[in-house]
Amino acid sequence: MVGAADKILFTGKVVDNEDPFVLGRIRVFPNTDEVIEEVLRSEFSEEELVTGTYGLDVKYELRYTERDPFIFLPLMPSLINCIPQENELVWVTYSNPKYNRGRKEQFYIPGSRSNAFNFRFESYEQSLTNTNQGFNLKLNNALKNSVPNLDLIKYPKKSYFDDFKYKGIFAEPGDVAIYGRGSTDIILKENEIILRSGKTQRVVTNQENPKNENRGFLQLSYFDGSSVILNPEISESDVIDETSLKNLIEYDIFNPDGNDAFLGKVSIYNLPPKNEFKNNLFTSSTEVPADMTSYPIWEYDFRTTPLPMTAVTFIINSIIDGLNDGIIDIKEPFTPKKYIVENEGSENKVFPFYYRPGPSIRNLKVWEYLNPGDSIGFQIRKNMTTLTSKIKFSFDNGEFDGSGLVSRKNKSGISKKKEKKEVTNTKTFNNKNSVTTQASNKILLLAYDSIVPGKEKVNLSSESIYGLNEGIIYNNIIPNTEPLVRGNKLKEFLSILTKFLTTHVHPYPGLPPNPTSFSDVTIQTIESKFQQYDSEVLNQNIRIN
Repeated sequence: MVGAADKILFTGKVVDNEDPFVLGRIRVFPNTDEVIEEVLRSEFSEEELVTGTYGLDVKYELRYTERDPFIFLPLMPSLINCIPQENELVWVTYSNPKYNRGRKEQFYIPGSRSNAFNFRFESYEQSLTNTNQGFNLKLNNALKNSVPNLDLIKYPKKSYFDDFKYKGIFAEPGDVAIYGRGSTDIILKENEIILRSGKTQRVVTNQENPKNENRGFLQLSYFDGSSVILNPEISESDVIDETSLKNLIEYDIFNPDGNDAFLGKVSIYNLPPKNEFKNNLFTSSTEVPADMTSYPIWEYDFRTTPLPMTAVTFIINSIIDGLNDGIIDIKEPFTPKKYIVENEGSENKVFPFYYRPGPSIRNLKVWEYLNPGDSIGFQIRKNMTTLTSKIKFSFDNGEFDGSGLVSRKNKSGISKKKEKKEVTNTKTFNNKNSVTTQASNKILLLAYDSIVPGKEKVNLSSESIYGLNEGIIYNNIIPNTEPLVRGNKLKEFLSILTKFLTTHVHPYPGLPPNPTSFSDVTIQTIESKFQQYDSEVLNQNIRIN
């Protein structure tokens, strides 16, 4: 069993973090086998003790003195200031924990977080989650997968469960980071430094998207080369047309065993755009829900007037070809009926469409396997084979099975279409260069010795040495600075003025110039551009003094 003398690190709770000497020291009540009250009563009189926020303690005038037993020095380098908050956990260590009587060589290390978002504060109890004392405390949900992405063969990495929400908020392994209390940090990469403020909108875990697009940051980058985007090129290729079917033609025979006197119907249905109804996927056996075939948009019925096989095939083929042509016109000696396809503007209401046997015939598919000795089965097989072999689209030169696709006018089968893609190419130059990028809602560039004529001097007094508050920024700096000029926009404005000045004429000496110059620049154009000067030429959010 490991005893206290064998341990080198112990946990403790911060009870005071304001060192009067500003040396980074803190007062810690250690969580060791020593009893805080016993230590205090053995070294101080009753008059020197008080009861405070964290229980029994010495009076304020004795704290941070040579008699204070709970002063801990930072083990971090003195140039790094990382003082924990009160009631946070710290790790404490001693030069000799067994004989630590002088209490001069005792040090602290800031505790680790139990939640990646707990920048601002994490209580002592929360921090115990990652220690043996926190056996009954549950860690928060993981942010990354536990298994690396094995597609990255050389260096597999673990990815976030939700890159959109979390990737980029925290430093990547291998990079160096300094996190502030809240939404600030400094990220040190191989050839890049990022100083950020407001990287997250609120430091919480259940926010829909904690990233803040309006963060303020300064980025210093060094690149071994630069890539220039070239003018895009248009490439054209043939791709399969995956348009959804617009119409479906189905023909049914209700007495398939008939002797050249058949009853049936031919129906045309509208189909909604669905993946399974795409023309390159639809087949003669694709299921269509019954509610979609309950109300045909047009139907030719010969259930009461028997027709011979030749007439049946003629009518079905006429309907297929007619839908392709935009008009179906059945004339005598059959029952006359007409259907005209009325397209709305450029919208195509016909193509692609599919034709096939209807449910009555598809359900009789068993006729292909009937016993040859069965006279009724033989007759069904003969009739259906004859029918499906004669049903065809006029522009279909392939094998016929009574079904087929008409992808566009006069075109059978799956068609292809030309697809144009814009391909962007880049050219890389091997020129080493550095880039500084600064971004925030407002950028203020100040010089101590500059004053905008007619305005007051910007207040950058010693009172603001630890940072400029909102009052100074919005009440003193912004009113006493002016917007930066956009160079190209200023050039455009000056170009209009120059054209007018060099090409205008006066009707008579001493009179104002004509409102339109020989370069077609008008006085009205100049006035309109000047009205937009404050928004187009000037950038109100980048200001200088």
